[in-house]
Amino acid sequence: MSALLYLGLCILVGYYASRRGRSAVAWFIIALLISPIISAIILAIMRDLTVDQAIRRNSMEKDRIKERIAVSETAMNARMDHMEHRMDRLDGGTAILNPGEEKTLLHSANGWIYCRQCGAKIDISASYCPNCGTKLPKIDMVECPYCHNDVRSDAVNCPYCHQLLS
Repeated sequence: MSALLYLGLCILVGYYASRRGRSAVAWFIIALLISPIISAIILAIMRDLTVDQAIRRNSMEKDRIKERIAVSETAMNARMDHMEHRMDRLDGGTAILNPGEEKTLLHSANGWIYCRQCGAKIDISASYCPNCGTKLPKIDMVECPYCHNDVRSDAVNCPYCHQLLS
C-alpha cells in the first residue's frame, strides 16, 4: 500500500513539473530516486518556465508579424512606385511607345527616372537600367547651391532640399 502511495506521489510530482514547464518524466524519476516530497519542494523553489516559454512564443509571433508587415510594405511600395510611374506618364503627356519607336526616358522631378524600355524606376545618376540593361543617355549634373548634392542641369527644384534652382 505504501509503495502505491509513493508511486502516486511521484506521478503527482511529474504532473506538477509538467505544469511548471519542466520534464514530467525526468522529475518522476528524480522523485522515485530521492523522495517525492523533497523533489516537490525543490521543484517549488525552482523558477516556473511556462512564463519564459510564453514570452519566447510571443516574441517569435511578434517577429513573424513584423516580417509579414515588412513584406506587405515592400509589395505596397512596389505598387505605389508603379502607380507613380503611370501618373508621371499621364501628367507628363508622354505616350507609351509603340514597337520600333525611339526609346527615351521619362523624367521625374524627384530624383528618379523611368526606363522607357521596361518602365523600371531608376536613380538619375545611373548609366544603365538595372532591370533590362538599356544604356541610358548621359544627363548633365550640376551642384545644388543649397545642399551641395548633384542634381540634373534641367531640374527646376532640388530633389533633396526642394529649393528652387535658378
